Amino acid sequence: MRYRKRQKLSSAVVAIILLMLACAGQAHAQAQTQEEAESTFRQANGFFDEERWTEALSMYEQVLVLDPDYHRAHWYRARCLQELGRLVEALEEARRYRRVALLEAEVTDADALLKQLEEALVSSPEARRIRRKHMQRRDGPALLSAGLISAGVGGILTGISAGRARNLEPGSSKREGNTLLFGVGVGLGVSGGVLSVLGLGLTIELSTQSIGLSVGGRLP
Repeated sequence: MRYRKRQKLSSAVVAIILLMLACAGQAHAQAQTQEEAESTFRQANGFFDEERWTEALSMYEQVLVLDPDYHRAHWYRARCLQELGRLVEALEEARRYRRVALLEAEVTDADALLKQLEEALVSSPEARRIRRKHMQRRDGPALLSAGLISAGVGGILTGISAGRARNLEPGSSKREGNTLLFGVGVGLGVSGGVLSVLGLGLTIELSTQSIGLSVGGRLP
Protein backbone atom coordinates (compact mmCIF):
# COMPACT_ATOMS: atom_id res chain seq x y z
CA MET A 1 0.00 0.00 0.00
CA ARG A 2 2.77 2.37 0.97
CA TYR A 3 4.63 1.42 -2.19
CA ARG A 4 1.65 2.41 -4.32
CA LYS A 5 1.33 5.72 -2.50
CA ARG A 6 5.01 6.43 -3.06
CA GLN A 7 4.64 5.48 -6.73
CA LYS A 8 1.70 7.86 -7.19
CA LEU A 9 3.58 10.63 -5.39
CA SER A 10 6.64 10.06 -7.58
CA SER A 11 4.49 10.15 -10.72
CA ALA A 12 2.90 13.44 -9.60
CA VAL A 13 6.30 14.96 -8.87
CA VAL A 14 7.62 13.89 -12.28
CA ALA A 15 4.54 15.35 -13.96
CA ILE A 16 5.00 18.66 -12.14
CA ILE A 17 8.68 18.78 -13.05
CA LEU A 18 7.91 18.06 -16.71
CA LEU A 19 5.23 20.76 -16.73
CA MET A 20 7.65 23.26 -15.20
CA LEU A 21 10.30 22.35 -17.78
CA ALA A 22 7.76 22.76 -20.60
CA CYS A 23 6.69 26.17 -19.29
CA ALA A 24 10.31 27.23 -18.88
CA GLY A 25 11.07 26.06 -22.42
CA GLN A 26 8.09 27.95 -23.82
CA ALA A 27 9.04 31.11 -21.93
CA HIS A 28 12.61 30.81 -23.20
CA ALA A 29 11.38 30.36 -26.79
CA GLN A 30 9.09 33.40 -26.48
CA ALA A 31 11.91 35.49 -25.06
CA GLN A 32 14.18 34.38 -27.87
CA THR A 33 11.53 35.24 -30.48
CA GLN A 34 10.96 38.64 -28.89
CA GLU A 35 14.70 39.32 -28.87
CA GLU A 36 14.91 38.33 -32.55
CA ALA A 37 11.98 40.59 -33.38
CA GLU A 38 13.62 43.55 -31.64
CA SER A 39 16.90 42.89 -33.41
CA THR A 40 15.15 42.70 -36.79
CA PHE A 41 13.23 45.89 -35.98
CA ARG A 42 16.50 47.73 -35.30
CA GLN A 43 17.93 46.50 -38.60
CA ALA A 44 14.78 47.61 -40.41
CA ASN A 45 15.07 51.07 -38.83
CA GLY A 46 18.59 51.30 -40.20
CA PHE A 47 17.33 50.63 -43.72
CA PHE A 48 14.48 53.09 -43.12
CA ASP A 49 16.87 55.87 -42.07
CA GLU A 50 18.88 55.22 -45.25
CA GLU A 51 15.65 55.45 -47.30
CA ARG A 52 16.11 51.89 -48.55
CA TRP A 53 12.37 51.37 -48.58
CA THR A 54 12.20 47.92 -50.17
CA GLU A 55 14.72 46.38 -47.76
CA ALA A 56 13.13 48.12 -44.79
CA LEU A 57 9.66 46.92 -45.82
CA SER A 58 10.85 43.33 -46.02
CA MET A 59 12.43 43.56 -42.56
CA TYR A 60 9.34 45.10 -40.94
CA GLU A 61 7.25 42.30 -42.40
CA GLN A 62 9.66 39.80 -40.82
CA VAL A 63 9.18 41.56 -37.48
CA LEU A 64 5.40 41.13 -37.75
CA VAL A 65 5.82 37.45 -38.59
CA LEU A 66 7.96 36.98 -35.49
CA ASP A 67 5.71 39.10 -33.29
CA PRO A 68 2.27 40.08 -34.69
CA ASP A 69 1.76 42.36 -31.66
CA TYR A 70 4.81 44.51 -32.47
CA HIS A 71 2.53 47.43 -33.29
CA ARG A 72 5.19 50.04 -34.21
CA ALA A 73 6.20 47.86 -37.16
CA HIS A 74 2.79 48.60 -38.68
CA TRP A 75 3.50 52.34 -38.77
CA TYR A 76 6.90 51.88 -40.39
CA ARG A 77 5.49 49.37 -42.86
CA ALA A 78 2.82 51.90 -43.84
CA ARG A 79 5.49 54.58 -44.35
CA CYS A 80 7.58 52.26 -46.55
CA LEU A 81 4.55 51.44 -48.68
CA GLN A 82 3.81 55.16 -48.95
CA GLU A 83 7.33 55.91 -50.18
CA LEU A 84 7.12 53.05 -52.68
CA GLY A 85 3.89 54.51 -54.11
CA ARG A 86 1.70 51.61 -52.94
CA LEU A 87 -0.82 54.02 -51.49
CA VAL A 88 -3.84 51.72 -51.12
CA GLU A 89 -1.78 49.16 -49.17
CA ALA A 90 -0.23 51.97 -47.13
CA LEU A 91 -3.68 53.30 -46.23
CA GLU A 92 -4.83 49.85 -45.08
CA GLU A 93 -1.68 49.42 -42.97
CA ALA A 94 -2.04 52.90 -41.46
CA ARG A 95 -5.63 52.09 -40.47
CA ARG A 96 -4.39 48.85 -38.91
CA TYR A 97 -1.79 50.79 -36.92
CA ARG A 98 -4.44 53.31 -35.84
CA ARG A 99 -6.48 50.46 -34.34
CA VAL A 100 -3.56 49.10 -32.28
CA ALA A 101 -1.87 52.39 -31.34
CA LEU A 102 -1.35 52.59 -27.59
CA LEU A 103 -0.08 56.09 -26.82
CA GLU A 104 -1.68 59.42 -27.65
CA ALA A 105 1.37 60.40 -29.71
CA GLU A 106 1.01 57.20 -31.74
CA VAL A 107 -2.65 57.96 -32.42
CA THR A 108 -1.65 61.46 -33.57
CA ASP A 109 1.00 59.99 -35.89
CA ALA A 110 -1.53 57.55 -37.30
CA ASP A 111 -4.13 60.26 -37.94
CA ALA A 112 -1.56 62.48 -39.67
CA LEU A 113 -0.39 59.61 -41.88
CA LEU A 114 -3.97 58.65 -42.75
CA LYS A 115 -4.73 62.23 -43.79
CA GLN A 116 -1.62 62.35 -46.02
CA LEU A 117 -2.48 59.08 -47.69
CA GLU A 118 -6.13 59.96 -48.26
CA GLU A 119 -5.14 63.29 -49.86
CA ALA A 120 -2.50 61.59 -52.01
CA LEU A 121 -4.94 58.93 -53.16
CA VAL A 122 -7.41 61.53 -54.46
CA SER A 123 -4.94 62.71 -57.11
CA SER A 124 -3.00 59.49 -57.65
CA PRO A 125 -2.97 57.59 -60.98
CA GLU A 126 -4.53 54.67 -59.15
CA ALA A 127 -7.46 56.82 -58.06
CA ARG A 128 -7.87 58.16 -61.59
CA ARG A 129 -8.01 54.58 -62.90
CA ILE A 130 -10.68 53.75 -60.34
CA ARG A 131 -12.74 56.83 -61.27
CA ARG A 132 -12.36 56.07 -64.95
CA LYS A 133 -13.45 52.48 -64.41
CA HIS A 134 -16.47 53.71 -62.45
CA MET A 135 -17.40 56.07 -65.30
CA GLN A 136 -17.00 53.27 -67.81
CA ARG A 137 -19.18 50.97 -65.72
CA ARG A 138 -21.85 53.68 -65.49
CA ASP A 139 -21.61 55.43 -68.87
CA GLY A 140 -20.76 52.55 -71.21
CA PRO A 141 -24.07 50.65 -70.92
CA ALA A 142 -26.02 53.96 -70.74
CA LEU A 143 -24.47 55.26 -73.97
CA LEU A 144 -25.00 51.91 -75.66
CA SER A 145 -28.68 51.83 -74.64
CA ALA A 146 -29.27 55.45 -75.67
CA GLY A 147 -27.56 54.82 -78.99
CA LEU A 148 -29.63 51.75 -79.76
CA ILE A 149 -32.85 53.57 -78.85
CA SER A 150 -31.90 56.58 -80.95
CA ALA A 151 -30.95 54.40 -83.90
CA GLY A 152 -34.20 52.47 -83.54
CA VAL A 153 -36.33 55.64 -83.49
CA GLY A 154 -34.36 57.01 -86.43
CA GLY A 155 -34.96 53.81 -88.38
CA ILE A 156 -38.70 53.96 -87.65
CA LEU A 157 -38.97 57.60 -88.74
CA THR A 158 -36.96 56.91 -91.88
CA GLY A 159 -39.19 53.95 -92.68
CA ILE A 160 -42.35 56.00 -92.16
CA SER A 161 -40.98 58.81 -94.34
CA ALA A 162 -40.02 56.40 -97.11
CA GLY A 163 -43.48 54.80 -97.01
CA ARG A 164 -45.24 58.16 -97.15
CA ALA A 165 -43.02 59.36 -100.01
CA ARG A 166 -44.41 56.66 -102.29
CA ASN A 167 -47.97 57.90 -101.74
CA LEU A 168 -47.33 61.64 -102.16
CA GLU A 169 -47.83 63.38 -105.46
CA PRO A 170 -44.79 65.12 -106.97
CA GLY A 171 -44.81 68.80 -105.97
CA SER A 172 -47.15 68.19 -103.03
CA SER A 173 -46.70 70.54 -100.08
CA LYS A 174 -46.53 67.53 -97.78
CA ARG A 175 -43.32 66.41 -99.45
CA GLU A 176 -41.35 69.12 -97.59
CA GLY A 177 -42.61 67.88 -94.22
CA ASN A 178 -41.88 64.33 -95.25
CA THR A 179 -38.36 65.29 -96.31
CA LEU A 180 -37.84 66.92 -92.90
CA LEU A 181 -39.11 63.77 -91.22
CA PHE A 182 -36.69 61.71 -93.29
CA GLY A 183 -33.82 64.00 -92.32
CA VAL A 184 -34.68 63.75 -88.64
CA GLY A 185 -34.83 59.97 -88.94
CA VAL A 186 -31.44 59.80 -90.63
CA GLY A 187 -29.94 62.19 -88.07
CA LEU A 188 -31.25 60.12 -85.18
CA GLY A 189 -29.96 56.97 -86.83
CA VAL A 190 -26.45 58.39 -87.29
CA SER A 191 -26.36 59.84 -83.76
CA GLY A 192 -27.59 56.55 -82.38
CA GLY A 193 -24.87 54.70 -84.26
CA VAL A 194 -22.16 56.99 -82.87
CA LEU A 195 -23.47 56.66 -79.30
CA SER A 196 -23.72 52.89 -79.67
CA VAL A 197 -20.11 52.66 -80.85
CA LEU A 198 -18.89 54.84 -77.96
CA GLY A 199 -20.88 52.86 -75.41
CA LEU A 200 -19.75 49.54 -76.83
CA GLY A 201 -16.13 50.72 -76.82
CA LEU A 202 -16.29 51.72 -73.14
CA THR A 203 -17.98 48.45 -72.22
CA ILE A 204 -15.42 46.36 -74.11
CA GLU A 205 -12.51 48.28 -72.54
CA LEU A 206 -13.91 47.71 -69.06
CA SER A 207 -14.43 44.01 -69.78
CA THR A 208 -10.87 43.71 -71.08
CA GLN A 209 -9.48 45.32 -67.92
CA SER A 210 -11.56 43.02 -65.72
CA ILE A 211 -10.33 39.94 -67.60
CA GLY A 212 -6.72 41.15 -67.39
CA LEU A 213 -6.94 41.74 -63.65
CA SER A 214 -8.72 38.43 -63.03
CA VAL A 215 -5.77 36.48 -64.50
CA GLY A 216 -3.28 38.46 -62.46
CA GLY A 217 -2.40 41.11 -65.02
CA ARG A 218 -2.11 44.80 -64.19
CA LEU A 219 -2.93 47.15 -67.02
CA PRO A 220 -1.13 50.50 -67.14
